[in-house]
Amino acid sequence: MADTTVTSTFRPSRFNVVTRTDDGDAVVLYNSMRGSVFRVQDPVGRRVHDLLHNRRSVLSRPGSDAADESRLFDTLVTKGFLVAEDHDELAEADALR
Repeated sequence: MADTTVTSTFRPSRFNVVTRTDDGDAVVLYNSMRGSVFRVQDPVGRRVHDLLHNRRSVLSRPGSDAADESRLFDTLVTKGFLVAEDHDELAEADALR
């Protein structure tokens, strides 16, 4: 798992599935590599969708002045929805076989 105090750039995991709930007021995230499931209510759900929708995005951890955003970012890293930019997820998946 990535340590957000050392790694400076992250990207969405290639194993993420992001969908909206039927009532449209939240997003549900699933990471098939980790088995993580996370439901996030709007308006934070919209922010999570924006962070994760483009797998090629390169993201930096928010500064300490944005405590809520930093906490959200760290949660997404801990649950495997964001990974270190240089992390080889395919090699990790192959090692699990």
